[in-house]
Amino acid sequence: MIIIRFWLQQLSNCSFEEAELDNIFNPTIINLLFDNETSLHFHIQTIFIGNDNATVENFLKFGLNLFTIYDVFSVALDDLSERFTDILFNIIINEGKKLPRVSFGYCDSSRLYDLIIKVTYLKMVLYVYTAPPYFE
Repeated sequence: MIIIRFWLQQLSNCSFEEAELDNIFNPTIINLLFDNETSLHFHIQTIFIGNDNATVENFLKFGLNLFTIYDVFSVALDDLSERFTDILFNIIINEGKKLPRVSFGYCDSSRLYDLIIKVTYLKMVLYVYTAPPYFE
């Protein structure tokens, strides 16, 4: 386990142009290896993730604390589950700086788009009604 910890620390000191994740590390194993330290952190320009909804959900719950994404978060799934859509929507709205650009391939993400448009519209309406008058 010491060897695995050492090499994960070495990799976290590097930056990567692209990463493609088919599986994500088990959060329990990472916590055991690093004694709940937060020293492990990966810097990635573009990350591609796919395979299944469970992998993507695990990444969004656990992986965003381990990865800094500087350009694109790309998801390639046949179908977005409602749960995954809700998780991604909450991250985009509440922690949008963690995902500078989100790209969907091969999937219908219309529900997510509708949610984002509704929230954007509501924020614009709220701003218009609460902004100070321009002319006095």
